[in-house]
This record gives sequence, structure tokens and C-alpha cells, in this order.
Amino acid sequence: MTKLLGLVTLTSAIAAAGLVPAHPAHAQQAAITNIDIEMSRNSSTGPYGVRAEVTNPNDFAVKNIQVRCTMLDNKGNKLKTYDSTILATFPAKQKIVVPRLDVGAWPDQAARASCTSSSAQRI
Repeated sequence: MTKLLGLVTLTSAIAAAGLVPAHPAHAQQAAITNIDIEMSRNSSTGPYGVRAEVTNPNDFAVKNIQVRCTMLDNKGNKLKTYDSTILATFPAKQKIVVPRLDVGAWPDQAARASCTSSSAQRI
């Protein structure tokens, strides 16, 4: 498994504030909707208590994935939906496990979150 280098941060505040450039010179922003992200809360408390599995099935690496996440309870009922950005690079055709992801507030009733990409920067 490829090691994910660098700090991975899930933050909608940075993207919403416009601090992430929309079109960097070396990357191409595109509607990439086939990246799957599954998040689950591990036993840790605090902001880094979430584990994420990110699968990039494409023939190219991507970074800065715009996602829409639906928080689900243990029975699969939808609790809340939010948009955010995962600021990291994901290699082509690989699943990366991010063991300590900072997602900010996580509802107590939520057991996991199912996320899909709406866009990402192609590398």
C-alpha cells in the first residue's frame, strides 16, 4: 500500500474562504465524480478521531477533492449532508487509508459518512 505523505485535512472553511486556488498552473480542475470516500469514527475522541478510506479508480492522480458527505447512523439513516474539501494527493488506481482525519464536528449519532467527489484537481 502506498503511504500517504503529508498531513491530510478535511476543511470546508478554507475552501469557502477562497484560500485554496481554484486553478493552479500545474493542476487541472475537473468534474471527477468517481472517487469514493468512506469515513468512520474510531474510538478516539477529539478532532482526529475519524478514519477515511479514499479510492481513486482513475488512471491519473488527483488532489484537493471536493466532496459531498452524508452522515449516517448505525441503521443507515441519513443525519446530515455537508460539502467539504480533502486537501491531499491520491495516486492513480489506489485505495488510501487515512487513519486520523480531522473533520471538525461529527454528530454523536453518526457511525459513518458516505462521500462522493464532485471535482478534483487532476495531476
